[in-house]
Amino acid sequence: MASTKLTEGEAWVERIMGQKRKGKNMLFRIKWEKDPTTTWEPFENVQSADAHIDDYLDNGRNQSLVEWLAGVGYNVNIKSTEPKPGLSYAQQ
Repeated sequence: MASTKLTEGEAWVERIMGQKRKGKNMLFRIKWEKDPTTTWEPFENVQSADAHIDDYLDNGRNQSLVEWLAGVGYNVNIKSTEPKPGLSYAQQ
């Protein structure tokens, strides 16, 4: 488990389940740990969940997402052979 402590209003990301564009922004459908619901979150709220973003990309997601992420300066790491950290967090 990551050593980062959560602050009020933050929760552990279990996985990213989808994405959609809204204007110039990208929203990600997030499944939160210990919560049966999902929410649509802007990239700013999930960019620290890089292991989950990389896992989502590794599962064959579309090229336009890869291009969008590269355009906002995200270090796209597809098919990494390095071990991914356990859990990441994002604001709810």
